[in-house]
Amino acid sequence: MRGCAQGQSTTFDNISVTTPFVFIHQHDFLLAKKINLSGLLQTMKEHLEIKHVRLNAYKRNRPRKAWGNHWNYDGKVSRAFEKSSKVPLCKAYGWSDNDHIARVDYYRDFVLPRCSFGCMEWFLHPGLKQELKLRGKSAHEAFGTYLYGDLDDGYYIMHLDGREAYHNTL
Repeated sequence: MRGCAQGQSTTFDNISVTTPFVFIHQHDFLLAKKINLSGLLQTMKEHLEIKHVRLNAYKRNRPRKAWGNHWNYDGKVSRAFEKSSKVPLCKAYGWSDNDHIARVDYYRDFVLPRCSFGCMEWFLHPGLKQELKLRGKSAHEAFGTYLYGDLDDGYYIMHLDGREAYHNTL
């Protein structure tokens, strides 16, 4: 295993992670506004189907057209977490390794075994899309992907590379 996923795997293999959750923060993102982390963790403890909660880098938690050869990592998005929650969450039918909170067991048992050379999203996003084609919306259960916030909450992280496409204008 090489690349982004190798770094994650090495970290999980060599460090004794004692918490049930992990926050993955990429070096080229800036946290743009506060989140209710304790509320999110409590919600994730209460609802095991929530496995991966990504912080959005866009104005809205809604599907948008992909630009260039970039994939639409959100897929279809809905404010569809029907159960009680201490924070707003949107169900997302896509997978990205942008800043997110996830279950450690989800990483060890599900994410890292599916990754090889390259970024995790290069493997998990196409895998989720394929599963959605084969099994429909029930495929979401295994991936457990959500976006933090309501549909129109705006971005929680900002990309720092300076390209216009990442300046939260999409």
